[in-house]
Amino acid sequence: MKPRNREVNIFNMSVLDLLTGALGAFCFLTLALFPSYFKAQSAAAQNSQAPSTAAAPDTSGLSAANQMLKSEIASAKHAAERIPSFAMWDLGSYDSTNHNCGQFKIVRVEGPTGRTDLGIYPTTETAPGVYQEVFLMAIQPGAYRLVLNASGPGCILGVSELRPNAPAGQSWNLSATSRQYTLPFTVTPDQINSNFGDHG
Repeated sequence: MKPRNREVNIFNMSVLDLLTGALGAFCFLTLALFPSYFKAQSAAAQNSQAPSTAAAPDTSGLSAANQMLKSEIASAKHAAERIPSFAMWDLGSYDSTNHNCGQFKIVRVEGPTGRTDLGIYPTTETAPGVYQEVFLMAIQPGAYRLVLNASGPGCILGVSELRPNAPAGQSWNLSATSRQYTLPFTVTPDQINSNFGDHG
C-alpha cells in the first residue's frame, strides 16, 4: 500500500508564479513613473519658494519699522531718565553750635495739587519715621504746608532753601515736650528753574 504524503504545502508553484509576476509588474511601474515623481517634486519646490520671494519686500518694511520703533523707545527712555528741575530745602533741628539735636516726626504734607508733591529724603534718622534732618525736594510750583511734631530743649527747628543767594529761612525754638509745628512755604517757577536738575 502506498504511504500518504503528509507534507504541508502552503505555496505551490502557481502561487509563487503569481507573486513573482506581481512583483515584476510593481517594479516596472515604479521605474516608469520615476520621471513624473521628480517633476512633481521640482514643481512643489518652486511653489514653496514663490511666497518667500513675494514676502521679501514686506520683511524689509517690517525691518525699517522695527528700527524706527527701537529709536523711539530709546529716546523715550532717555527722556524718562532725565532728572527734572526741582527746588530743594533743608529741614533740621540744631543747637547753637549748628550740630543736630532734638527730633521731629512729619505728620502731614500738603502740596499745590492736593497730594504729596514734596519728596522727603532723610539724612539723620533717630528712629523709624523720626528725624533730625531731611532734605525737601519740590518739582511743582505752588504753596506747600508741612505739619510735624518736634521736641528738643535748647534746639532750633529750621528750614532754609538750598540755593545761592536764597533768603533767610524760618526757625522755631523747640521745647522739651513735643508740640505741633506748621511750616508753610511757597515754591515759585523761578526757584525751580534756577535750581537743581536737568534743564536740557
